[in-house]
Amino acid sequence: MKKYVLGFVGSVASGKETAINYLKKKHKAVSFSLSNEVRSELASVGFDKPSRETLQATGNLLRKLYDKAELAKRVTGKIKKSKANLVLVDGIRYPDEAEYLKKNVTNCTLISLDAESKTRFERLKKRNRVGDLKSWKEFLVSEEKEDNKLLIRKCMKKADYALENTGSLDTLFGKVDKIVKEVAK
Repeated sequence: MKKYVLGFVGSVASGKETAINYLKKKHKAVSFSLSNEVRSELASVGFDKPSRETLQATGNLLRKLYDKAELAKRVTGKIKKSKANLVLVDGIRYPDEAEYLKKNVTNCTLISLDAESKTRFERLKKRNRVGDLKSWKEFLVSEEKEDNKLLIRKCMKKADYALENTGSLDTLFGKVDKIVKEVAK
């Protein structure tokens, strides 16, 4: 059977992790995260609970030291070794990473997820993760930085599918199921 790869890119709290967890459960998919590559690098030198800022700075350092697509390269090897029919990739934040995956991974489809800022901020408050922003003002400042420094919006434009995640979970799940059916034709 053919292997399909879905890469997820999107703004903070847009629903990427929710969609990935759903697909892992429903389709027995496996997932790899570019962010986990950064976490592994930090863990190798004793950082077991890095802040968001430390993750970003380390990811930037790895891209500067090696290559702008370094994290995508590391995950590509794991994707190719995987025996799963559906592989999911999270943490794509730079256009070079998106381009590398599209050029070097067979049957790779990129999905962009987004929602209104206020909706995403409310989701952040509900999930209450360590490192998540607590105030609307902090959230807006972070959004400005991410759009300018991490180029997420530019990366989102490289996606094959753009989904607005403003409805229910069932609506989101229906949208990603439809994409899975389309790419698996």
